[in-house]
Amino acid sequence: MTHPAHSVPTAVDSAIQALGVAAVDARPKFDRRLAAVLIADVAGYSRLMERDETGTHVRLRALRNEVVEPALARRGGRITRSTGDGLLVTFPSATEALRCAIEIQRELAQHNAQLPAAEQIRFRMGLNVGDILFDEHDIAGVSVNLAARLEALARPGEICISRAFKEQVQEDLHVRYVDAGSKRVKNISQPVRVYHVLTTPLPMHATLGIAVGAFAGTIARWVAAASAAMAFAFYSLGATSPQVAQTEIQHAGNEYVTPSSAVQAGEMPDHFAPRGRRMIDSTQSST
Repeated sequence: MTHPAHSVPTAVDSAIQALGVAAVDARPKFDRRLAAVLIADVAGYSRLMERDETGTHVRLRALRNEVVEPALARRGGRITRSTGDGLLVTFPSATEALRCAIEIQRELAQHNAQLPAAEQIRFRMGLNVGDILFDEHDIAGVSVNLAARLEALARPGEICISRAFKEQVQEDLHVRYVDAGSKRVKNISQPVRVYHVLTTPLPMHATLGIAVGAFAGTIARWVAAASAAMAFAFYSLGATSPQVAQTEIQHAGNEYVTPSSAVQAGEMPDHFAPRGRRMIDSTQSST
């Protein structure tokens, strides 16, 4: 049987087109949308497991079944990733995400009140909101990374949120927000304004400590900015120490320091001297 001369190229073109469609269909499908992210892990999990591996696992499993997962179901949370001691959850609403976190922390606090301190399971939680990349099995994006850094800043039994997240919560959830100031966190280029969410009243000294820390950071920024302005003014007027005026002031956490390589011996200002030879990263953490 013979085929028309044009049939072979046509068949080849059809095969190429089919392969092209298949290749496009095989590519990962991503969906970018605005969502709230909650990251939680158990504080001191390794210590708890070393002390009582079986007991810790059983208690944690029970808390997830009786406290965590019912709260997520009530508030529309979707578990994207789960590890032995951690959860990555997404919500369509920042308000519902925070409401869920508050409910979980309050129920855990009531449960822990009946246990010795060594047996208590307490979560640290970080919440953020932003554009998230969703695929079939996971999520990704800067907003997810920031939620992880906020979780690392939280104390056991505490919730930390970003300013962007706080601005999305319009309802009164009967909690207190303590402004912890702007923080430099790992692998995030810009400082992040952090708030501690107090689900239960803290002792006065603890609340005061958070507020004083944030205020001290603000004062440090003002002093650094004023010092830089004064140095520049002196240099503009023909001051004899231009090295200091040209020094780049670097920001680490809530502290400003200047690299010693840019300042000649004996010329370092008093307010830079204690930390002139090292950067301080007050937020070293990893997930």
